[in-house]
Amino acid sequence: MGKQSNYQLVKEMLSSPSDLKKRTVFFADKQVDIIYIAELCDSMKIYESIVGSINQYNAKPQSPL
Repeated sequence: MGKQSNYQLVKEMLSSPSDLKKRTVFFADKQVDIIYIAELCDSMKIYESIVGSINQYNAKPQSPL
């Protein structure tokens, strides 16, 4: 049996809410899933605050973390 993703675990724990959302981004060459409940969060704020910051970080020349 394969390993469940964190998204699947959260979905099960919350009884599969229809407004559970996932946004996948890459940070330092690692896949990161941002999981949130749409009714409780402003998706534009999530994009501006989290995804925007990650995109800015990814756009810069990188030194090791």
